[in-house]
Amino acid sequence: MGDFRGAEFAWLSGRFSECFLLPGGSDSRRVLAVTDPDEEGEYPVFALDLDDLPYLGLMYPGFDVHLADTAGLLGLGERETCTDLIHHGTYGPRMRRHAAQCFAGESCVQYPFEFAPV
Repeated sequence: MGDFRGAEFAWLSGRFSECFLLPGGSDSRRVLAVTDPDEEGEYPVFALDLDDLPYLGLMYPGFDVHLADTAGLLGLGERETCTDLIHHGTYGPRMRRHAAQCFAGESCVQYPFEFAPV
């Protein structure tokens, strides 16, 4: 994330061995985070927002769902927040397992991170 915002996310570096910035987005970007894979063998995709206060939220349970949604194949409709799929009937269980592993059960972390339960 560079020098400007990198230090604010440094506390998460031990949780994700590698992260890959995915194409697209403007103020909010998508990041594939290498963690322990879920039962489908997939890694979570996060929404990263650095525009106002830094935010990292679980957006997709895997790259598979990210690609299918980006291609318009899932019919998920408009979402109120980046983390809405945590309540989805099909994808919610995978999302909650990633949330437990990555963010101590929360769907996201926001600045100031010292209050985050990770």
